[in-house]
Parts: sequence; C-alpha cells; structure tokens
Amino acid sequence: MNDSLSIAKKINEELKNHPLIVEFKSVEHDFLNSEYLKQLKNEMNFYKKCTMDDETRKKYLNLKKTYDSDPLVCNYLRLKEEVEEFKQEIIDYILK
Repeated sequence: MNDSLSIAKKINEELKNHPLIVEFKSVEHDFLNSEYLKQLKNEMNFYKKCTMDDETRKKYLNLKKTYDSDPLVCNYLRLKEEVEEFKQEIIDYILK
C-alpha cells in the first residue's frame, strides 16, 4: 500500500506541473475572483428571479450574452472541458 501511495503522490506532483493544469488553475483563479463576472452573475440572478416581462427578459438576455461571451468565461469553460478530457484519458489508460 505504501508503494501505491508513493506512486499516487508522484503522479499528483507531475500532474500539478502539467502545462494544461497550470494554465487551468491560473485561469480558474482569475475566473473565480473576477469582480466584474461576479457582478454580472448577480445581476443575471436578480433578473432571473423577477417576473419576466419583455424589458426584464431583454435585460437578462443582454447580461447573459455579455457573460457568455466574456473571454475569461470562454477560456475557463474551454480549459475546464480540456482538463476533464485529460483526466478521462488518464483514467482510461490506468484501467487498461
């Protein structure tokens, strides 16, 4: 069991330093700490909870479009998907 734990620790260290993981962690940090994106999300949630008349719906959709097209959001979501695929490749390889 100690050998397995030792191997797992080595793999963990290697993965932490993998360029994809390093980039993802950096972008994730920026994404999670963006006051601008937090504010957009809060405004979206506010309008989402309101009665959706035409004006409220337009405001919500404009905010959503702004949020969804933000470069940081796009980059974060793309990298998140790449990390998930990378993780699955590793799992598939281990289970061969």
